[in-house]
Amino acid sequence: MENYLVIDLGGTGPKCVFWDGRRGRMMHFEPEVEEVLDPRSLEKSFSEDQRSALEDRIVVGVGGSHYAVGRLGRLLKGSAGLDKPKADLAGLRVLAAVGLALQSGEASALRPLHLGVYLPLQEYWHDRERLKVSLRQALSGFEFACQPMTVRLQRLSVLPEGAGVYLHRRAQQALTGKDVLAQRVVCVLMLGHRQSSLLTFDRGAQPLQTNSTSAGPGYQKVLEQLTGSFPGVAADDPSLLQAVLSGRTHLLTPGREKPFEIAPGAVEAAQRYYWQQLRTFLTRHLPPEVDELLVAGGPSLQLREQLQAYFAERGLAERVSWPGEDLHPELAVALGSVDPLTSVRFADAFAFLRWLVSREAAAV
Repeated sequence: MENYLVIDLGGTGPKCVFWDGRRGRMMHFEPEVEEVLDPRSLEKSFSEDQRSALEDRIVVGVGGSHYAVGRLGRLLKGSAGLDKPKADLAGLRVLAAVGLALQSGEASALRPLHLGVYLPLQEYWHDRERLKVSLRQALSGFEFACQPMTVRLQRLSVLPEGAGVYLHRRAQQALTGKDVLAQRVVCVLMLGHRQSSLLTFDRGAQPLQTNSTSAGPGYQKVLEQLTGSFPGVAADDPSLLQAVLSGRTHLLTPGREKPFEIAPGAVEAAQRYYWQQLRTFLTRHLPPEVDELLVAGGPSLQLREQLQAYFAERGLAERVSWPGEDLHPELAVALGSVDPLTSVRFADAFAFLRWLVSREAAAV
């Protein structure tokens, strides 16, 4: 039996899907990373607190240095790295996800691991080989929760964000004996937190720099529009994102006693600005001849009405599908009951996982 793990290095924190051959689960942790000088004292304090969960005290060690990742990284005022390429902190987050997956439940680190990692499109083109080399080296020997860990890496696959839903769709068609997508122009619109990407698979060919781009606006634009009303609050403050997503009328940030009032209509105005930016991006970059368009990513749920109207204007309404919704029943069976937003946010990672599993099954 073998382990499968896919990591989507999302701007709001890694979204991970793990499968041990019998059951699967989703994992999500905060994006912050902070170096720690005395990891053993941290681990000792947590071990004395029986209430602390493993995901609350992630510390990884590599190359003689140790780093708090996730909730502990946030507690220690670490960096979310939103101003850096995702590849810069990808190694530490991947080690955190691997350690969390293999030390939780019945998964055994002795089993071969099939690992999938997403990168933004531009970074996929420029950084994937460098990332593969560093990950293979790190996974050959690192520390997790102050315990040595070595992983039997069977396969390492790096894909551009959004590619999983396309590859899963082709794998499904292959089961019927017809690879229709190999003869079509298929676009994947991946709406992310930091940026949006448009991947064009022209008759089965991989996305090229001449027909694909990750220069689209991310949901971060909404938060940037709001920060002017809240002095001292940065766009990457997790409290701001939570307030927006939950529809709160007040914003309370750490270290501040009195909450800010979120003016009526302010969030809606910021979202309209974001949508106009995204509409302009689509008008410039969406190819005129598209046989099928797959729309994925968390913001696709909030922008469903605007997107449907826009695609109708372009004459594409009958060619659009929404993998986050299409995969929901399958995802719920494999990983447990999930709400619609979680299903949409994890759809790309889950599709990548299913593609990895089906790829190995076909090779047997």
